[in-house]
Amino acid sequence: MKRLLVLGLSLSALAAALVIGRGWRANDDGLALSVESIKPGVTCPVNADNGVYKLDRWKADGALTYTNHTANFPAGAAAAIAASFATWEATDVPDGTFVAGTPATGPGAVGLDSENAVFFAPLGGSTIATTYVWYNRATRKVVEFDMVFNSNLAWEALSGSGDCVTSTSFDVQDIATHEIGHVVGVAHTSPNGANNAQSMYPYGQAGELYKRSLGDGDVAGANAKY
Repeated sequence: MKRLLVLGLSLSALAAALVIGRGWRANDDGLALSVESIKPGVTCPVNADNGVYKLDRWKADGALTYTNHTANFPAGAAAAIAASFATWEATDVPDGTFVAGTPATGPGAVGLDSENAVFFAPLGGSTIATTYVWYNRATRKVVEFDMVFNSNLAWEALSGSGDCVTSTSFDVQDIATHEIGHVVGVAHTSPNGANNAQSMYPYGQAGELYKRSLGDGDVAGANAKY
């Protein structure tokens, strides 16, 4: 849920900051970085859809090829992630915005390195997943993104129906749909529980399924962007 925005971040400063977590330096390279995370919280039962949404500064304007780093993928994760990208392309986000590249077996890394990496790796605290979005401040166009699912948690491509099932695992498609919304440019709703029907509600829980499908506000936000 916490957002960190860094304006004019140089490549050297980015590399240092991602390694040591401090020492940000500004440089006029025209880029900005936003870091978006979903945290655990009680989301079921789901309230009536109130259609709310918020928008971020950027949009995914043009094709973005992503690379799944599959070394720590649970069974069915690649198909679940592809389904999540397709869910957003069913709105006014143009078809072909998100393209699955050749999978990689090595570990993924966060950095401005010409790769939109999707991978599982340890994340600090209680964070479920985090998406890093670099965008051009002038055009507000996404330049690159990295998406990290916390490998310290249990993950599955869950089966079942309804808003939630009884499970101690997080559902890959459910959380991926939320994280992809950040790349699209739809922001977190406020944390008010009345907003929890939206995929972009900033909390998630184990066994949750309903974020696989977009709420009315998620769809309205994407359509307003595109």
